[in-house]
Amino acid sequence: SKEPMPVNLAYFFNDQFKNVPMLNKAFAASNYPGPLGNLNDIQVILNVWKLSRNIAYGLMSLFLIIIGIMMIMRKKVDQQTVVSIQYALPKIIMVLILIPFSYPIGATISSFAWGSMFTVVEVINTTIGGAVGAGSSTFGLGTLLVDMLAILVATSAGVFLLAIFAIMCLVMIGFFIWFMIKIFITYFKLIVAIIASPLVFAFGTIPGNESKISDWFKSAISNALSLPAMAAVLSIGFAVILNIINSRTNIVSGVAIGILIMPFIMIFSLYYATKMPEKIEAAIVGEPKKRR
Repeated sequence: SKEPMPVNLAYFFNDQFKNVPMLNKAFAASNYPGPLGNLNDIQVILNVWKLSRNIAYGLMSLFLIIIGIMMIMRKKVDQQTVVSIQYALPKIIMVLILIPFSYPIGATISSFAWGSMFTVVEVINTTIGGAVGAGSSTFGLGTLLVDMLAILVATSAGVFLLAIFAIMCLVMIGFFIWFMIKIFITYFKLIVAIIASPLVFAFGTIPGNESKISDWFKSAISNALSLPAMAAVLSIGFAVILNIINSRTNIVSGVAIGILIMPFIMIFSLYYATKMPEKIEAAIVGEPKKRR
């Protein structure tokens, strides 16, 4: 499915309306099964977020009590502290609005990330690979390896060349596994960010932690853009190779560079795709040494 089921915006609103008279039947949460055919995976994420939200509300209540006491005892508090408290009040109001909407905000970002990843793949397949019918072959590494091996056999490649090709295939498989792990890690970061968002927003009201809220949004957007970026780089590599395979006359028989260019392109695409999260994070969040 193209919908990131563990974090579902529609399910969130259904859950919110389930106790509202006349609306609870219209918004049936059971219409949104999870990947395993049940609601457990969606409910777990939402329930953990609710726990985080409730803890955040408790912290905000504590902050407000402390601020209230400080304002009452204004004469006994230094002027700098008073200014800090007055500066924090507008942010507290903003955070009290952000906390209950942190799940739908995160779900919207993650839905965009997951959906745009598939959209990018389809667009690249249509524009670059469509002419050779590559639409269903994207990310089909096994099929691609078989096609490249067929090219080698057709060009009567020697044992040495086959050995090099086999090594490059192993490197490709290793990079592909790492690519899939990076996809999972990037999306998992989005899930964790959504769960932790109420607490992050709450702590962002404390003087000295002003950047916490903006950093959360930057990090979430960075991870969201990383998914389609990774898919785009790899899809381009697949499409280029599939075009080469479907234009075998362009490959000079017996010339090593003409045969090995395909696995080389694939390795480069996989390597560069796995680097996209760090590049996007550096562009949006900033280099680690420059962060505060």
